[in-house]
Amino acid sequence: MLVVVSFFVAFFVAWYVSRHFATLKIVQDTPGSGPQKVHPEKASRLGGVAIILALVIAALIVRQKDLLLLIFTSLPVFLVAIYEDIFQRIRPSVRLLVTFVSALAFCVVFEIYITYVDIPLFDRILSIPFFGLIFTMFAIGGITNAYNIIDGLHGLASGLGIIVLIFYGLTAFLVGDGLVFTISILMVFALLGFIFNNYPTGQILLGDNGAYFLGFIVATTSILLVYRNSGVSPWYPLLSVAYPFTETIFSIYRRRFAKKKAAMEADFLHMHSLVFKRYIRNNAKTSPLFWAGGFITCLLAFIFRSNTKVLIGLYVVYFVVYVVTYLRIARFRNQWVKLFRTKGRVIR
Repeated sequence: MLVVVSFFVAFFVAWYVSRHFATLKIVQDTPGSGPQKVHPEKASRLGGVAIILALVIAALIVRQKDLLLLIFTSLPVFLVAIYEDIFQRIRPSVRLLVTFVSALAFCVVFEIYITYVDIPLFDRILSIPFFGLIFTMFAIGGITNAYNIIDGLHGLASGLGIIVLIFYGLTAFLVGDGLVFTISILMVFALLGFIFNNYPTGQILLGDNGAYFLGFIVATTSILLVYRNSGVSPWYPLLSVAYPFTETIFSIYRRRFAKKKAAMEADFLHMHSLVFKRYIRNNAKTSPLFWAGGFITCLLAFIFRSNTKVLIGLYVVYFVVYVVTYLRIARFRNQWVKLFRTKGRVIR
């Protein structure tokens, strides 16, 4: 019953917003309004409002206190993202700092943080509360921003989020974690309600508010799943979010060292952007390709969810495949060193 509520609240709020707010310039995304804007029509950026309202209403109905607390800890980054969607005046560095605030709130409210990663040296460091807390804040902040970075095509971020959370929900069910199961499944149906309005035509967009909220929920749910259940490896979430994480790391490296620009400056050089630009040229047809990749990594992560060594090995393979594929798509013909001296001139 609750999943039905979550779906229909998100669906109808997104439907209403897409028809009554798309014409309001302050919450409107227009074609060509930024380097990552590839949709052909004007659309509202308030998709996250539909998703968070769906979760709040479902949580209130079932009186799920912990879910309400989780939503509460997300408010700093969500509200700042709403402000950015309206006024577009907040620097990326400020938004990143606010994700750390939400991450800290989560750690304090739930009294949880990353205490081990199954690597002895790092485990000794993370066993010190201060370092464990700082690492957790960076981990949550990183994944939260990662989903905003990949939110460049209709249904891409939300579709990948659905896939990840389905597997988290299944894992939580198998280990008997009712909280993570509830969060995951309700979020999945809220995202489905949104995506019916977003994909394939882009009538409404996630916006920064939706992308940051989605990333925050995925990141915090990952921590709850791993550190409440000892049988789940801390590397399970990393392989599950392999594309957003790797895209973020590689993007920072590319911008900072290849283009000599700010690490968080938006551009059109993401993997999904290049695939869209060079090959498919169809917004709606590009996302399913990445959904398929996300499903494969999540399935492998789920199968080996308790085996840290295999998960690490699989992620290393994924990273190598990503880099090789990126270089081929971008048509770089030179070695690594030369790549990071071109300052991006080879991409035309």
